[in-house]
Amino acid sequence: MATVFYFMRRLVAIALGLCLTGYSAWASWHHQGDLIGPLAAVSAAGMLMLAACGSDANAGTGNRPPAATAGRACQVVEYDVVAKATGTTFDTAGGAQSGETYTCVLGVTGRTFPDLTLAITPSTISAVIFIATVRPSGSLDIDQLGVEAYQATLEPKTAADGTVSGPVLELGWISASKRLVFLKYAFAATATPADVEAFAPGLIRLAVSIDQVLNAAPK
Repeated sequence: MATVFYFMRRLVAIALGLCLTGYSAWASWHHQGDLIGPLAAVSAAGMLMLAACGSDANAGTGNRPPAATAGRACQVVEYDVVAKATGTTFDTAGGAQSGETYTCVLGVTGRTFPDLTLAITPSTISAVIFIATVRPSGSLDIDQLGVEAYQATLEPKTAADGTVSGPVLELGWISASKRLVFLKYAFAATATPADVEAFAPGLIRLAVSIDQVLNAAPK
């Protein structure tokens, strides 16, 4: 929804700019040789810039830009989609690229955890190799996700500031779009195994929605 509002504002800004440009052209034509034409052009350009800046400043929820603006992988984990699936409302996003792997990390302002990490890499790995070399021992099958998928609870991780998380719930799968995908949710330190178990279905729903987008996207 935040992305929809963002583009609606951009369309309004563009429409306003076109109207102002038309006015500038009319004023220039009717006032050749005096200052009205140039002033009209300058005012139109200035107002178009203000409209565009206002649109960008208000994108997202409140003054928060959409997660998609943070990078390629962040386009499939928009804040409202994640909140609807998992119940966690994130408000910061950071994207990165290393080789052919795109990552996105969502966080909450003022808190180190929870965080959500998505990593996407083009891959032609087979299900047999995936199971033998990628899937952690003791992990669980996820039948409704991708070509082959698992769910695993990993050890807590330590953030750059020294804060230790709670358990980390990881979903890994081979997408039919020929991508290898990992989705990890690091809980706050107070999370219990029961919390992880209760949260898993929501994270799987999010993973399924991500996979559907990837399957529809250009290869």
